[in-house]
Amino acid sequence: TMEVSCYAEANVRLPEASRWNYNSRLIDSFHRRLGRPAPARPALVNPGEAPLTLPFTLATGGFQTAAVGEELNSTWFQVATEDKFKGPLIDRIRDVENLFGDSGAPLYEPLDIHAGVDISRYTIPADGLVNGVYFARARHRDTNAQWSEWSAPLRFRISGSGRPLPSFSLSKSAFDPEEDIVVSFANSPGAASDWVGIYKKGTTPGSVSASAWRYLNGVLSVPAVALISGSFRFTENLAAGQEWFAAFFAGGGVTEVAPRIPFYVGSQPVLTVSPASMGVGATARVGYSSAPDAAGATIGIFKIGTNPGPDNQGIGRMAVSGESGTRDFASLPRGYFYAVYLLGGGNLEISERVPFAVGPLISAVDMPETDVPQGRSFVLRFRDAPGTTKDWVGLYKKGQTPGIDAQAASVYSGGRTEGSVTFQVPNLSPGEYFAVLFINDSNTEVSPRFPFKVTAPEVLDVTETSLNGNQFRMRWNSVPGRSYIIQKNNGLSGDWADVRTVTAAGTTHEEILTVNRALEPSAFFRLARP
Repeated sequence: TMEVSCYAEANVRLPEASRWNYNSRLIDSFHRRLGRPAPARPALVNPGEAPLTLPFTLATGGFQTAAVGEELNSTWFQVATEDKFKGPLIDRIRDVENLFGDSGAPLYEPLDIHAGVDISRYTIPADGLVNGVYFARARHRDTNAQWSEWSAPLRFRISGSGRPLPSFSLSKSAFDPEEDIVVSFANSPGAASDWVGIYKKGTTPGSVSASAWRYLNGVLSVPAVALISGSFRFTENLAAGQEWFAAFFAGGGVTEVAPRIPFYVGSQPVLTVSPASMGVGATARVGYSSAPDAAGATIGIFKIGTNPGPDNQGIGRMAVSGESGTRDFASLPRGYFYAVYLLGGGNLEISERVPFAVGPLISAVDMPETDVPQGRSFVLRFRDAPGTTKDWVGLYKKGQTPGIDAQAASVYSGGRTEGSVTFQVPNLSPGEYFAVLFINDSNTEVSPRFPFKVTAPEVLDVTETSLNGNQFRMRWNSVPGRSYIIQKNNGLSGDWADVRTVTAAGTTHEEILTVNRALEPSAFFRLARP
């Protein structure tokens, strides 16, 4: 038998005169008695598998032991992505007592910060885990400092978490033989031993060792703390002429938490497309050189804004062989396209994309409505855009010439091939306009012009007004079911601001408006139709 006692002799924060009044205060003790049984194996009493939402509380059943006089002293909860718990995402030990800090002046008594805490329960906080399947287990330790066996693993599924899924990316999809491979990652599961490994195509993690690997801090030894987001480099010289893949693993195991990323190490083909711009139905000749002469290699033509994939075979693919050659793609439809070299009969791109255009005025712009009330923001849609960084939409008055006349307004499309942009132009005067899409900060129009009108609001007569303190009352003859806008101007100069939009229920309608007379020396109101 071993008995251990811990005493506090004094607290140096006390005045010196009373500092030694503790008289060797006993603050903690424990014992160890050999030959006594360990606590019984606990069980997690939570329901399993069914989708659960966070926060979620794990709970063990009651503490049980055959050792007379021993009580629950500690619990240990673990949560991992696999049932071997090699790298738990949650790894929490708690004791019945946790003496930490003091009560402050004037006595500075030791504080038990676990007073009132039920250590048989542990709550996973909101967004503590990403959506997915997990395993949990727990064990008990008694006052004889002996741990029970772990509980049977509890499998459960989290849904509705606001925490983003883990993700990672490589700087490129094709690397020169001695080039560093930069890995960026985000939303790691949060274990110190989360890691990324590189494997040859066709191998299985766990069955073979990684050809290269790093913990998320970029080192080969386990980091002291977990990293959630960041980047690091692989500096190993991988075999050239070979396809590889990178995999993202949780907690030191081989549970993959993000889709694999294939890549290639070796000679990278150079493509050319001629002509760079052609008519609808023409033939594009794609030349290639410095190719690896790999079995199953193809050249594919794809619409800009899309990526090669199982569900996107593109406009066409043609097999290639040898280090150089040409392939002709005939009868091409209207659109913006790119040519790319694909390896292994799949979708791994190992060349730069070479863009080209088929047909004139390929893009299109339009608006949900062609009559825009003055002062209102409005949305303009675009599709089949070139997708270059500084494509932009311009507004011009009818009869103006882009490149000569200044635009009334403009918005960049953000390098997207389709989508919408919002114009907020309250000072756009009533009249006829057109919208058009331009390529990459130039004045080259790539869409037909879309005409629209800016209309002045219909100003209506108010039949009765009155002011009572800060309350302004206005009444007008109305049409049941029709909407009206009340607008305000503090000086009859500049823009009229919308106060509220109302829908009349009868043949007359009345509204009460609040005027801050201390801050508004004058206020003018008018009634308009949307």
